[in-house]
Amino acid sequence: MEHSKNFYKVTSAIVQARGSNYSVIDTGVVTTVDTIYLSYNFLGECVVKNNIDLSFLVNTAQAWSCKCDGCGEKGLKHKVEAISISSDSVYNNIPANQPLNSLFKFYTGPASSLPFDSIMPYLNRPGGPYYGTDIFITQKPVDAKGHIFKLSIRYADGQTLFTDTRRITWM
Repeated sequence: MEHSKNFYKVTSAIVQARGSNYSVIDTGVVTTVDTIYLSYNFLGECVVKNNIDLSFLVNTAQAWSCKCDGCGEKGLKHKVEAISISSDSVYNNIPANQPLNSLFKFYTGPASSLPFDSIMPYLNRPGGPYYGTDIFITQKPVDAKGHIFKLSIRYADGQTLFTDTRRITWM
């Protein structure tokens, strides 16, 4: 029987947009950086997988001897089933509000990246969303329209989490 809140439930996310030189770029000023990084921090709570209180079945003396895992050590309460990123404006002939997953990469370290869709197994692993994640894009838009990038994450329980950047104008 589990005696700790060792699953994580994401309830919201915040994003910070920055350039390849770590400068903040969503300030309303046109940016000319080579790469845009979107750093996501996932906020939530530690929860138990089974919400039914069965504590009356446990001898309280034994409860003190349990080996309990920490918050999120067993992963998400509800796994990520789908993830996508889009823009509110046309982006290099991709219509507004359509997935831009093929243009973004999952940042895994200096000079290292994976396809965007690799982010899903990362988030579903124990502790994955607890530490946040970065994605990036190097393909500049062909026009000077600003873009609000929207990250959409759908969980197994049907919940969908949306997080938007502020408008970024990139040339």
